[in-house]
Amino acid sequence: MPDDLVEEQLSPDEQEFADSVADYVERTVQPVADMVVRLATRLDALEERVGSVEEQAEALRKRGLEYRGVWTDHDSYEVGHCATWGGSLWVAMRDAPDKPGEPDSGWKLCVKAGARGRDAPDRMHDLDALERRIEALEGARKPRQLMPVSDRKEGPL
Repeated sequence: MPDDLVEEQLSPDEQEFADSVADYVERTVQPVADMVVRLATRLDALEERVGSVEEQAEALRKRGLEYRGVWTDHDSYEVGHCATWGGSLWVAMRDAPDKPGEPDSGWKLCVKAGARGRDAPDRMHDLDALERRIEALEGARKPRQLMPVSDRKEGPL
C-alpha cells in the first residue's frame, strides 16, 4: 500500500504513534541491521581465509616438514621448510620468508640453541685440559698390547 493512503486513514493519535515507531526503528533497528550486513561481509572474508588455511594445513600434513640445512639468502623457502640459523632450528610459516630471527620474518623458532657445555671444544683457554681428557679417552679405548711369551723375562709375575 502507498504511504500516502496509510497516512490518510490514520487518526492524528495513530499517525503520531506510527511516526514514533518509525523513528524508533530508524534509530535502533536500522543500525543493528547495518551492523549485521557488515558482520556478514566480514564473515564471508574470514570463511575464505579459513578455507585457504585449511588447504595449506592439509598440504603440509601430506608433505610434512622438510629440513633444508643452514639458512642462506640464496635459497627459496616455503611453508613447512625448516632451516638452522644461529644454532637454532626454525620453521617457515609462510612462503618466501625473510632471515630467521628477524621481526615478522615468517619463521617460527622450533628449537632454541642451547648453552655451550663446559667441555665444549671452543673453550680456547682450557685446551690443555681438553687434550688431556681426549688422550685419556683414547687411552681407555686402545686395546692393550700383549707381549709374546718368548719376550717375557723370567721371574715373578
